[in-house]
Amino acid sequence: MNDSANDRAAQFRARHSPGDVVRGRIAEEERPGFYWIEIHGVRLLAHLDPGLRPGRLLAFEITSLWPEIVLRLLTDDGSSGPTPQGLAADWLAARAALEDALAHASEACESSPLSLQDGKLAALFPRRSPLATAMARARASLAVLNDNLLRPRGAVLDYFPLLLPGAPGVERLTVRQPDGMLRLLADAVHPDAGRVRLTGAARGADASYRVQAEHPEALPRLLSSLEAILVLADAPRWSLLGATALTSAPQPLLAPFLGPSSALGLRRRYV
Repeated sequence: MNDSANDRAAQFRARHSPGDVVRGRIAEEERPGFYWIEIHGVRLLAHLDPGLRPGRLLAFEITSLWPEIVLRLLTDDGSSGPTPQGLAADWLAARAALEDALAHASEACESSPLSLQDGKLAALFPRRSPLATAMARARASLAVLNDNLLRPRGAVLDYFPLLLPGAPGVERLTVRQPDGMLRLLADAVHPDAGRVRLTGAARGADASYRVQAEHPEALPRLLSSLEAILVLADAPRWSLLGATALTSAPQPLLAPFLGPSSALGLRRRYV
């Protein structure tokens, strides 16, 4: 291991003791049956069943810290599965790492309406670059979040990392209600507009939306970009009902799926 990896391993040993239960994300497959597992910034090689999907969260018991860090995979007895809070935390960490990589990328990052889940987005950047690696991790984490937490409840979260130049990416949550109504919420933070919240509803061809911002005078310059997230097969045409001031901080998009005890911590991660 290099010095940086040794430092992270030392920090891992300082924080943990044998018997601790930790959660790790499958980063990538080294070779059939062997995977790199990322836990608190440390990558550990583990022998697991072949065919596991990168991005999957697993629970491990620490059986030894010296001379090597040794983990035991916990069986899926209900306690070892990913919690909603863990899924959200993993996504937020991956998203933050991607935004940091974008901010420091040597490649030119022009505005793009492509979502994180669109394979065309990854093709814009050199393979194995820090930005491509961060994007792959964020894509895998978002897929796990959707598959395990949101889709079972009729919702999907997507992310548009290059939608607004000079600003963090835009999150979009779509929720299909039992009555057929499609609800759409989107969050953004922009240097000129401040925090931005878009809300929309669609039923068939009838679709409308509103946009609110801390500094609504900046919204006219952003509307054409924000409209890209309204491109949905369910609602081909949207009508703008208003662009007004945001008078209070909106609830984070994932908060309703995590329970009241998680809302404060989630809000701190977003601010």
